[in-house]
Amino acid sequence: MVKAFVPLAISVSMLVVAQLSLKAGMNQVGAIELSDVGAVVGLVGKVFTTPKVFAGVILYALSSFFWLIALSQVDLSYAYPFVGLAYVAVVLFSWLFLGEAVGPLRWGGTVLIVIGVLLVSRS
Repeated sequence: MVKAFVPLAISVSMLVVAQLSLKAGMNQVGAIELSDVGAVVGLVGKVFTTPKVFAGVILYALSSFFWLIALSQVDLSYAYPFVGLAYVAVVLFSWLFLGEAVGPLRWGGTVLIVIGVLLVSRS
């Protein structure tokens, strides 16, 4: 279990940075409505022309690579709760770096996720 921690930690860390990069890039692109077919199709082009979005997609792919390494070493039921740490980090870093408002209820849910990951990691 211990040797799987490294690829799990790398995967989750890359996932967090990927999500922050995707959000920062999409803040530059602007809102896209599913009803606007042209904008949805144009999103493909924006992925390759908006550096933060492109970086987020690449990091997401790399995260998946390390996730596969972790899954080769541990049960999915053990590994998957660690993805919950990504939720925690994304909430924290979105608040710190993207200036997103995070209310008490969302912080409370984040604490519950941490408790759940700690319980699973002890099994």
